Order: sequence, then structure tokens, then C-alpha cells
Amino acid sequence: MIKNNDFGDAGNLLNFISVLPLRTSDPELPKLVQSKNIIGHVTDGKLILIRFNMNKVKPMYHKILLPTDGSKFAEKAAQHAIWIASKSNAEIIVLNVIETSSLVGLPAEDLIVKIKEMLKEEGRRSLEKISEMVTESEKESKIEDIKITLKSEEGSPADSILKTIEKENIDLVVMGTSGKHGLDRFLLGSVTEKVVRSAKCPVLSVHS
Repeated sequence: MIKNNDFGDAGNLLNFISVLPLRTSDPELPKLVQSKNIIGHVTDGKLILIRFNMNKVKPMYHKILLPTDGSKFAEKAAQHAIWIASKSNAEIIVLNVIETSSLVGLPAEDLIVKIKEMLKEEGRRSLEKISEMVTESEKESKIEDIKITLKSEEGSPADSILKTIEKENIDLVVMGTSGKHGLDRFLLGSVTEKVVRSAKCPVLSVHS
């Protein structure tokens, strides 16, 4: 039987649960190990279980910004953002930016309108994909609901990301190192590099 005991002077933050043989058959163990507030540490052939008192832990991140263009790089970054959010109870703000500068100068107005509509639809699908990934993660990992907000804007991706950081008081940006076509690094420097240089919060750049 696993019994709870105070963990010394750190009792406000941690609870010492038990020291168990590694081959324990205690029926409560699987439930404890699956809990996101439990840490297992192996030492001297025994498993030490420690529970974090999450009411006493101040989360480091409250709002995570996840820019997406629907690429595999963005989806890889989303996996990291979802995991971090699940551990810190943070909100994920998913941002898709429709790059419109390339449309300037096109001769036909109706062509510009059609291309914009195509880009908006592509952006909508990329946002929905991230939303589906969050739902799947909640089911597979049996984690609590992750708050997610979907946003779409027009303009320069780097500028829109930086403005969103300021407007939403973002604590962390998680983004891929390349865009959908893998060419941004050759075009005036990548969006990620611009954000890393200018953001006033930590930026986690994820390689594919």
C-alpha cells in the first residue's frame, strides 16, 4: 500500500509518496506514474515517487504563440507547444499569417481576390490541423483540456508575429525553422530568424 508522507521542509511544494522496489506489484502504481504531477526517480534499485503540489507551483508560461503555415515544420513545432502547454496549463494561440506583399503589382484585381481567397482557405486548413492535433493529444495522453485560440491575419509574417507577442503578452513562441516551401531562409532571412532577433520573450525554434 502506498502511503503519503510529507517531504521535509519542501512539503509545500513536494509530497514524498513512497520508496518502492522496481518490481513492485502495487495496483496503485500505474495510476500514479501516469499522473503528470508525479516524478519517478530510480536509485539503488528502488523507485522513488514524488508528487508535485501544482497549487504551489507558479507556471512559467501562461500564453504560448504557435505560428503555422500548414507545413510539416509547423506541425512538428505544434507537438512541442502542445506538450509544454499540457505541463504548464498554458493557452496556445495559433497564428496563421497570409503573406500579401507578393500580390502587390498584379494587373488583374479579380486575380488578386481569387489568390487571397485561396490563401485564406489554406490558412483555415492549417489552423484546423493544429486544433485537431490538440484534440488528439488530449485523448491519447488523457490530459486536461488545453485552451486554444485560432487567429488569422494578413501582412508580413514576422511583423504579425512580433505584434501578436506584444498584444497578447506572449510568454513563449514555438515555431519551425523553415516555412512551407523551405525557401524563407534565402529570402531576406527566415521569419524564424527575424522573430528570434526581435522577440521580447523566449523563442523555441524546432527543427524538422
